[in-house]
Amino acid sequence: AAAAAAMTAGEEAGRANRTSTASFERMASTSPPAAAAAAAAGSDAAASWIAERCRTPPLENASQGSGGTSPPLGPGSPTDRLAPHAGFGGPLSSCGSHSDADCDSDSASAVAGKRESSVSTYSCSTVDDDEMNLASSAGRLRWRKAKRLYNVYRLFPRKNISWVQLAGHADGFRQVQDPRWILKLGTEGEKVCLETLMEDALRPYVPEFRGLVRVDEQDFLQMENLLFKFKGATNVMDCKLGCRTFLESEVTSTTTRLDLLQKMNELDRHEATMQEKQNGITKLRYLMFRDSLSSTSSLGFRVEAIRVGDQSDKNFKRVRSRADVKQKFLNFLHDNEAVRHKFLARLEDIRAALLKSEFFKTHEVVGSSLLFIYDSLHDANVFIIDFGKTTRREEPVPHTTLWRQDNLNHADGYLLGFDNIVSILRSCGPEHDNK
Repeated sequence: AAAAAAMTAGEEAGRANRTSTASFERMASTSPPAAAAAAAAGSDAAASWIAERCRTPPLENASQGSGGTSPPLGPGSPTDRLAPHAGFGGPLSSCGSHSDADCDSDSASAVAGKRESSVSTYSCSTVDDDEMNLASSAGRLRWRKAKRLYNVYRLFPRKNISWVQLAGHADGFRQVQDPRWILKLGTEGEKVCLETLMEDALRPYVPEFRGLVRVDEQDFLQMENLLFKFKGATNVMDCKLGCRTFLESEVTSTTTRLDLLQKMNELDRHEATMQEKQNGITKLRYLMFRDSLSSTSSLGFRVEAIRVGDQSDKNFKRVRSRADVKQKFLNFLHDNEAVRHKFLARLEDIRAALLKSEFFKTHEVVGSSLLFIYDSLHDANVFIIDFGKTTRREEPVPHTTLWRQDNLNHADGYLLGFDNIVSILRSCGPEHDNK
């Protein structure tokens, strides 16, 4: 109950930030939930009061998932902040939200900020009451209150971390206690891609990969949480690159299917020909039709999802024209010129790295995304994510040409989409308002 109140008593926390240590002590005696909220909000009075009554307990790494070296531990470290303590007697998670799964997309953009006890466990040694030499029951009660508030303060020192998922399957991610990392249910192919990228020129532009973690008899990819370093309200846009969203191996069958015809009719009942209405359509026909509804076929990319503040939008499957896509970019940027320039500078660096990358030269990149992130402090960055459909080829892959069904040359149109994103971002500046 105290933990729940700590996350919802924002008003009390704001008032507590302006109180003295003495008034905070009175608050701790009369309303522990409000005091816990003040501690969670990083009240200086709370910090002083807690510091006077608590020793900083050393953090011990009890057990940890496989894959990579152990993260640094100690007071102030991310794992230290999320360590479970005896004061709660149960898991505590932040109040976040996520959108519904998009069954037509394998891409996902996510940040973990909740506690998942089945993934890894950290323990924290505490100081026994007897060590405090508290002679009275009142003293022991005060010490217990101090420990409880101290635990909240360590768990949520400054900001409320939430789980955000823009697109993809909802059950494809797990949270870990260390908020710098997330777990993604990926394929063997994606694992190999990430391992290769850790030694490639593109490493600074992709999530850091820490190997596999076994959870509930499933292998998860332990990856960097790209939102962890951002402060305040975080805005995210996922743009799926490429002139197609399917692999060549998915469309080799010439079998016609009535179920795909029904899906096509649900999207556009005038699209199918008379012959197709009688016999059905192939998977290639359906997937190419679906891609043609958005800007995937025309611009080489499509906006997959956008989150601004607490509002998420995934309704972009029919956003096709350049003008409509530009308007979505403008809605995302909110006239923030500093952020726009940072995005353009980052994209320039990414493109230079793509041309140097041995990975990019030999891989057909399908279904991958550029993840745009910026926060209320105008910190901004762009990352390349999602390699579940990326396939290695023996010969160099053409990234600057469109794919043709009569010439299976593995062309993905990746750089066509990339350059169109850069062009549209440039056109969003005030110098282009009258053009």
